[in-house]
Amino acid sequence: MLLAIVLPGLGHVSLGKRRRGLMIAVGVLGLFASGLLVGGIGSVDSGLFFANRVRALTGSITGSPVKPERVEGGEPVWFVGQMFIGPIAFSVDLIHHYRFKVRDLTTGALRAPLPDEGRDPATGMSNGRGSAVGGQPSYRRGLGRVGEIGTLFCTIAGMLNLIAIIDAAWSRRARPGDADPQPKSKTGARS
Repeated sequence: MLLAIVLPGLGHVSLGKRRRGLMIAVGVLGLFASGLLVGGIGSVDSGLFFANRVRALTGSITGSPVKPERVEGGEPVWFVGQMFIGPIAFSVDLIHHYRFKVRDLTTGALRAPLPDEGRDPATGMSNGRGSAVGGQPSYRRGLGRVGEIGTLFCTIAGMLNLIAIIDAAWSRRARPGDADPQPKSKTGARS
């Protein structure tokens, strides 16, 4: 079951069901990739909700106070479905936040860049409006239906992988003695 969480289809492959595992991997990862192609990387946006919870838990265990990362926007409700893709979804979310969002100059919060706003690649700070030439160009989140469809594709992919995780957890390895000892003939009667 843990392998099914790490990578879609890997749980079934470890159970000896390679073909089924491959079909699950292609279907789930293909749908997730389609969502990213349609809606862009902004389709996966947890608002660092889960990362901040992990930071808080780590701080309480170690006894050192941890300041949560401030983020404007985000869709943690949709990310609940997307997180069942596993480390891939969490990686895409972190890349989205730390490589494509800008850090606001006044509040220090991560936010989506304005259309003509640049981003300093070293610090992630905003270069201000009209200065996209001085840094990385901003990305544009898919607006309207395109962004919604991308988010929906990524979430459905996560939900499909949840079904595959449950199936892998309840499946068992096929054993030689499990086959039907009397195969059915073409008419359906036992021979």
